[in-house]
Amino acid sequence: MKEIALRYSDEKLTSLAFDENALNQELFETVKCTDLLVNTTEESGILLNGRKFNHILYCHKDIEVIISADEIDSDTLAFLQSFWTARFKYISIYKNSIWSSYVQVMTESGKFPLSYIDDIRDLPEVSFNLSYANPI
Repeated sequence: MKEIALRYSDEKLTSLAFDENALNQELFETVKCTDLLVNTTEESGILLNGRKFNHILYCHKDIEVIISADEIDSDTLAFLQSFWTARFKYISIYKNSIWSSYVQVMTESGKFPLSYIDDIRDLPEVSFNLSYANPI
């Protein structure tokens, strides 16, 4: 289990240093928090002379986070929904006894990713696929 901090804001943060007492922030012990995975977007095709090409346009880091029922109550669920709809979203990861600086992330568009463990309404689970906003 990894410990993470999710934070959201209506304005871009001026300082990315972790602040344990920041507004619009909650700490979670996640059921699943993958290591950072590189995700590339490529353009490929065939030139008029028949030569094939493949160019990487950009790369981002992705992370999957699952917050399970033991971490979620009604206030936490409201926070997670606010995080989902916020203009600016940030994550900080606790590693080697140190909180990392905030990193701006993006969520996928669409329906809020709420599911229920074994279809039991008392056991909600939220799964985010977060992508770092800045390319690597």
